[in-house]
Amino acid sequence: MSSGNTTTYRRPSVSIGMGLDGNDYAYLTKTDKDSTGFFITFNVPFKRQDVFNELLSDESQLGVDGKDTGLEAVILKPGRESGKAVSSGCVRQTTYGSPVWGRTITELREIKAPAYIRWSTLMQDGTFFAFVGKADDNPKIQIALKELKKNSGTAVTIKLDFVEVGFNGALCCLSFIAQDLLKASMESNLPKQWIESMTLRGYERADKKSKKNKNRD
Repeated sequence: MSSGNTTTYRRPSVSIGMGLDGNDYAYLTKTDKDSTGFFITFNVPFKRQDVFNELLSDESQLGVDGKDTGLEAVILKPGRESGKAVSSGCVRQTTYGSPVWGRTITELREIKAPAYIRWSTLMQDGTFFAFVGKADDNPKIQIALKELKKNSGTAVTIKLDFVEVGFNGALCCLSFIAQDLLKASMESNLPKQWIESMTLRGYERADKKSKKNKNRD
């Protein structure tokens, strides 16, 4: 349902099945005819468990440490796990500054520790990007984590699952470039933002240990 620049998505009465097929979640990278949205992949030089833990941090979202991003996240409803606000069932409102603007409300629908997280978008209001979900499901963000060989870090796959994305407001006539612009921005910014966040939160780089062990050999 859409009104102006506010879109409220259908909320399924049951969680939509994902067809999970293993810890590596290779299906996220499939590009067959049934795939929608897009995915990006990158590596971060930190242990998978540490990255997973920070993605579910009650304090702040990964990637915004040490920056005046204008991003503010508020937990509207804590998750079902006792003492852990960001757990399955958590509903979070995020307000954005430039250049995204607006706000979104998302629900944490699925967790497979320490390899997979799925957020579903319940509402977007006044955002720069406008997402259209599938007929039977909301737009969603899926994050899959895979350990790299020799404990050198974590391979990250992020999939934005939607049918269509465009621009709200005066730039709506340029919506045909919205997906490419969003993907390029994520590929350019997320790796360094995640690495900076993990470093500022006190984690040691896993690739340093890997290099030390290699030198000893």
